Order: sequence, then structure tokens, then C-alpha cells
Amino acid sequence: MTNHAARPVPGFPTHGHRGGLVSLKVWCRWCCEWHTHSHEGYAAGHVTHRVAHCRTPGNPNLVPNPPYPVSEGYWIEVQAAPFSEVEKLVKESTTAQRRAMARQGYEPTDAVRRLRAQRLVQQDTRWTVVHDE
Repeated sequence: MTNHAARPVPGFPTHGHRGGLVSLKVWCRWCCEWHTHSHEGYAAGHVTHRVAHCRTPGNPNLVPNPPYPVSEGYWIEVQAAPFSEVEKLVKESTTAQRRAMARQGYEPTDAVRRLRAQRLVQQDTRWTVVHDE
């Protein structure tokens, strides 16, 4: 698997009931789920740093050994596309898979390897998912 901290990951803004920006959603290829980060009103194209949630000890689904260094986290590039446009493009891990991944000594199953291979890419003006081998 690629070290995803080496390049910015796309972050998609979510909007509140009154249209104001609320948060950034980032697809975590390690946990196979969307992580939520604060959004500080950055414009599309802005790159901001955040601590990866899969490295947060308070997370009950802490997944050991993610590719994000503890002290570094990852860089997020704010996208113009809202989260609602990309949310269903990737398949998330189940609760049972997340619990299994959080166990010490876990060896990824083929299903989890396929989930982790999902990568969001922008092609022209549309977002799509490609699968890294």
C-alpha cells in the first residue's frame, strides 16, 4: 500500500442546514471509512494539515499501524465538490470489519484489501473510484 501521507488527500466539504460549511470529509484508505475534520472556511484548492483519526487513541475503532506517521498526520486538499457528490462512490467497511482491523495481529482479508484499494480520483469535472492493485 502507498504511503498516503506523502501527497494530499481530497477533502470534501459538508454543509449545514443553512448552507454554511461544517466539516471536511476525507476517505481513509486504511480504516476504509470517512473521517470528519474541522473546516475553517478554506476555498477549494487550499491544502491544510490534520491529524489522522485512525491514530487517535480515543477512537474505539483504532486501527493499528496506519500509514500516517503519528507526529505528521496528513495533508488534505479542499475540493469544490461537496461530500454529497462522492459519499456513495466508495464502499465502507462494516462494523465487524472495523472491529477486526482494530485487533492486534490482524491480517487483512481479501475483502479488506479490496476496500483499501479504493482511491478517489477526479476525471475532468467528475469524481470516480479507481482500484489500486
